[in-house]
Amino acid sequence: MELAKPQGEISIEKVDTAKKYGTLPGPLDEYHANWKKTDASDGPDSQSIGLFYFVDGKFRLNGSLHEVRILSNRKGGPLVPGKLINRVQPVYPEAARQMRIQGLVAVNVIVRKDGTVTVQNVGAGHPLLAPAAVEAVQQWRYEPTTVNGEPVDVQTKVYVTFSLTRQQGE
Repeated sequence: MELAKPQGEISIEKVDTAKKYGTLPGPLDEYHANWKKTDASDGPDSQSIGLFYFVDGKFRLNGSLHEVRILSNRKGGPLVPGKLINRVQPVYPEAARQMRIQGLVAVNVIVRKDGTVTVQNVGAGHPLLAPAAVEAVQQWRYEPTTVNGEPVDVQTKVYVTFSLTRQQGE
């Protein structure tokens, strides 16, 4: 991850899944990981790494959505997190490429009931990379999050990585 470059600390917090989701059909071991910068490097001072689940003896990253807030007045019930089904890669801005700018862009979005994405704003990231990240994220599609089997709108943050060493399509 990009987090490995600057000095920093990772903290892990167990999520109270009963409080967060209500009654679930089975146990769910969920953990929230955060990273905090401890040096003077460029970039955000802290950020969410994501949600991890302990399944079949292994930790697995929920790479589709981070810190989801349901935008609905529905009563609680079984929650099934949304899943990214179409990720459009951003076009690397030529000016950023020439200046060798790379890193993460955090984009605050609403994932709609139909799986489309509405961008609210850019939460963090280099200004030369942000427009390309927004253009790509607007084209992403999800299997929507459901509560009690009904699709719901959710507010979340997604991350777009710009790396000069990664090959296109990764």
